[in-house]
Amino acid sequence: MLAVGATTPVPVDVRVVAATHGDVHALAARGARRPDFLARLAGFQVRLPPLRDRPEDIGQLAVGFLRDALGPRFAKLVFDNDVACALLRYPWPLNVRELERTIGAAAVLIEDRVTLAVLDDRLLGASAAIAREASEPSACSSSRDNVAALLRSHRGNISRVARALCTSRSHVYRLLARYGLSARGLDPG
Repeated sequence: MLAVGATTPVPVDVRVVAATHGDVHALAARGARRPDFLARLAGFQVRLPPLRDRPEDIGQLAVGFLRDALGPRFAKLVFDNDVACALLRYPWPLNVRELERTIGAAAVLIEDRVTLAVLDDRLLGASAAIAREASEPSACSSSRDNVAALLRSHRGNISRVARALCTSRSHVYRLLARYGLSARGLDPG
């Protein structure tokens, strides 16, 4: 690589990471992105589903963001269970950046315990609405009867059952196997 105004090349080792929520190939086909630029960026591609479709990542991401924000204060931190339920139930329409901003704002208010009081009201309102929609007596109970009721009320949608149970989809699948339940025939269409 030549630096501006230089006559001698300088070796560099760089990696360019680009992210988008759009289909870059479709944008290039429509002329909204330059095909030559897309070709220069082409390489290893990682496709991540939106955060709402992978609730199993929410806890690790939230803890990582809190650790970064709190530094040494993080070691003595205690989490309330209802905080985990609220984070898992929220649909995260703005994805990981929204989670990062939410946790960063909460970190300012945290003393020694992460409680619902430090979370954004918007998140709490959406979380409460989702809990009401699920209309189960014990939202985070994973008893056989509760899992079966949630399967029926959510018409076999494993992601929604996972949110209602404050857990991951993989845990819901383990519960289904343990209880001999199936989501087949309950799918919405």
